[in-house]
Amino acid sequence: MIIRTFLFIFVIVCNNNYLFSNVNNIDKLPISSKELIKTVFPKVEIKDITVYKRTYKVELNNDIIFHFNRDGELKEINGLEIEPIPYKSIPKKAYITLLNEVKNPRIIYIAKKKDFFHIKTFDKFQLYDIVVKDDGELIKKEKIVEDNLYYEKRKK
Repeated sequence: MIIRTFLFIFVIVCNNNYLFSNVNNIDKLPISSKELIKTVFPKVEIKDITVYKRTYKVELNNDIIFHFNRDGELKEINGLEIEPIPYKSIPKKAYITLLNEVKNPRIIYIAKKKDFFHIKTFDKFQLYDIVVKDDGELIKKEKIVEDNLYYEKRKK
């Protein structure tokens, strides 16, 4: 019984290194992840890369956070109001739809789903929740009232 317990603890400790580890080397990321980061933020350095069992979390020096799956496909990007996410992060047709729906949009959140993007953006006065397909078709546009905000600003 003691040996079994010891082996169980040993396996958990060894697997924790696999489930979660910090690296700061961009070469540990899949090629598609590296290319997207360099395209969207060519002059920003990586602050931290966390490798989980099924995902990568990449934090940049400007506090933007990318999440990728193990294959390097984008899952989401978290931005800040003071440092919005560049439009290069979404397909051109989706960006054009966003421009038609929101005047001077500043993107603060992008989640990539199977064939659409879930985007949180704001103009000078209003926060919007927008869902748009890769081909630019608008699925949903909703104004978010301050009392109903369902996103939280990241804590530092």
